Amino acid sequence: MKGLKKKTMVMSIAVLIGLTTLPFSQAFGKEKVIYIEPGASEIEKQLAVQWEKDVKQEFPEVDFEINFTGWSALNDRLITMVMGGNAPDMLKHQDILELSRMGMFEPLNKWLDEKPISVTKDILVPSALDYTTVDGTIYLIPTEITVWGLAVREDWLNDAGFKLEDLRTWQDLLDAAQAMTKDTDGDGTIDQYGFVYPSAYNRFAWRHAEIIAHSNGFYLDEVESNEKGYLELLQFIKELQPYMPPAGVTWGLAEAYRAWSLGQVGMMVGASFHFGNIVLMNKETLEHTRFIPFPLGPSGTTYKAPLTSLGFGMFRASRNKEEAWKVVNYFCSGEKTLELGAILDYVPARKDVSAEDVAERAERFYSGIEDANTQWMKDITTAVRNHGIARKKLLGGVRIERTFTAVMSDFLRGKLSAAETYQIAKEKILEIKSEFE
Repeated sequence: MKGLKKKTMVMSIAVLIGLTTLPFSQAFGKEKVIYIEPGASEIEKQLAVQWEKDVKQEFPEVDFEINFTGWSALNDRLITMVMGGNAPDMLKHQDILELSRMGMFEPLNKWLDEKPISVTKDILVPSALDYTTVDGTIYLIPTEITVWGLAVREDWLNDAGFKLEDLRTWQDLLDAAQAMTKDTDGDGTIDQYGFVYPSAYNRFAWRHAEIIAHSNGFYLDEVESNEKGYLELLQFIKELQPYMPPAGVTWGLAEAYRAWSLGQVGMMVGASFHFGNIVLMNKETLEHTRFIPFPLGPSGTTYKAPLTSLGFGMFRASRNKEEAWKVVNYFCSGEKTLELGAILDYVPARKDVSAEDVAERAERFYSGIEDANTQWMKDITTAVRNHGIARKKLLGGVRIERTFTAVMSDFLRGKLSAAETYQIAKEKILEIKSEFE
């Protein structure tokens, strides 16, 4: 029955795609192109608004419109729009496996082969293109690579008696987090914490735990075969709790970044876009911020820097694919890739755009902390070069993230033991995964 429901949904979307290919009514002789932008930070919104102006100047025949949708609501909104017969034309995305299986996106192989403007397959970083490809079909043109590891306030770490190279294992991280957790003003209340785990919002409650799991040698969704690693991870997070802000159980990533900008936390699972999300809040807290692969857990054997790639694609139900393709190629150009990388510190997905190019361009966005941002770019590119691995594509990912977050909330609030948390997570995750078998 579950398999039947899934097939029915896929067929429903396919039928709607077939029924919604009539052209939009033209506004003042222009073709309408609706773009879905998932970036939620202020710097991402500012860049998107500027790009909207750029498109209108570059393509006066296109009536270009941006719709902002946060990452956490992105997939649900896209399904609703497509099934409601209101499919957009293009989007930026990264975790496309489930939606691509539903027939949501336009295959881009033929477009790349027959209508290249600024992008060809051979100019793209192979691992980045692999991440946006499903069963040989390209669904997104990658523009940037996100790498994940540990972000560290190196000045706090040094003040606590540690060096960056001392953070080799989970135990090292625990010791450093304890030493960095302080009552700095002597009022009897801790106001500086060593670590933060924003665990209230599905996307990052799962992802941050997933990055830690990688450092312990297993994939977080592979619950049945990794009981030992899972229990070690849960015990590690529990041991970190005294050195984390208690309010973190109600925080998403934005709140964690705000705490970083206020000088309240000194370590967290970090991604390459860490600087870009904090610079408008308080750039001074980035002056001594560094990036390393997450330290090894007791079952981990090799350091890993998990990667994802983001890119631009089109919808199968788009009524204006020719115009959307123009904009997709414009956004994937070397200049735009450089601009996007510079403002958010992404590793470029084009081989002809170097990390050094990004760091140089980024200076205008990171005035006053240029050297710190250049060091950050060196850190993340070194991590990619020496320890980069592709993050696993996960069917049912949105539901698994939601389920995991609810179970972890009970664990972090002391309602469940590590063993109970593992058993419940295993049962629920296996149930969701079985629906896609």
